[in-house]
Amino acid sequence: MFRRPVLSLCAILLLAAPPASWASQVLWMSRAASAHVDSSEVALNASYVFALGAFDSDFQPTISNTSDWAAHWHPLQHSSFRTDTQTFGGTFTAPTNDGILATTNRGYIWGYSKDYPDQWILLGDPTWTWPDTTDSLAFPLQWTVGSAGEVLFGEVDPDETNGYYLKMGTVEDGAPPVTDTEAWLAGFFSDEELADDDISGWDEDPDQDGFTNLVELAIGTHPLEMNVRPHLGDMRIEVDGDHYLRFAMDKDPTAPVNYIVEVSFDRRNWNSGNLFTETLVDSPTQLIVRSIYPMHVLDQQFMRLSVGLQP
Repeated sequence: MFRRPVLSLCAILLLAAPPASWASQVLWMSRAASAHVDSSEVALNASYVFALGAFDSDFQPTISNTSDWAAHWHPLQHSSFRTDTQTFGGTFTAPTNDGILATTNRGYIWGYSKDYPDQWILLGDPTWTWPDTTDSLAFPLQWTVGSAGEVLFGEVDPDETNGYYLKMGTVEDGAPPVTDTEAWLAGFFSDEELADDDISGWDEDPDQDGFTNLVELAIGTHPLEMNVRPHLGDMRIEVDGDHYLRFAMDKDPTAPVNYIVEVSFDRRNWNSGNLFTETLVDSPTQLIVRSIYPMHVLDQQFMRLSVGLQP
């Protein structure tokens, strides 16, 4: 007997647990295509950095103790402000709940400028506590600028009624935190890239722009985006009628590096120190060094920047 085939339709609902890594994640971000301005309501530039982190559990940041913030701050991930999309943010995975990452401790977003150290914003919320890394059924936490119930410094206006979404404040007493090198790397490289020293190692140049990752840290540029060489200004300076080779550059006041300018007369042997160079300016934001030998004495001279991580 011929039997007509029977088509059976079944709807199956699959309930799956989220990936284990989700339980430890914090998605922190601003809103794209919204106005982010400084205290003078000028659009933020690429010198602005936003850091996800925490303060010591026994320290409460307030408007009256800004000078103490940096000493109690623990950055976990950095994000450079992206001028093309007008936003910042990242995905942080908590490796543990020890120390500052205890589930009872709060997280914050601290924004500041490398070029204008008095421009700050600090965002937080009572609900911004670190995820329980043992809760395998948890979904990632989302900490956004708009959900910050506490703006301890600066301003946030989700409706942009005043023409801006986020506005930096001007601090009178305090300095921005020194960049944590591990947090800086984590802000740019994926977990896979961090595990590969050929990509994220300090001596590597993954974007092939001529700057190693260490130099990118020192001059405040993106290690995965081609960067133009920084403007060095006038390469010569006149002193008492003689002309000298000069090296001038902007420094990142938050970078934990030592800047050393070296001079060479053959591009093989490089020297620094009082027998070869004179430092004219060495401030948190600028370095100007000249050769001590006039150009008419040694007309072939070269200068370069050497940077090293502070111990």
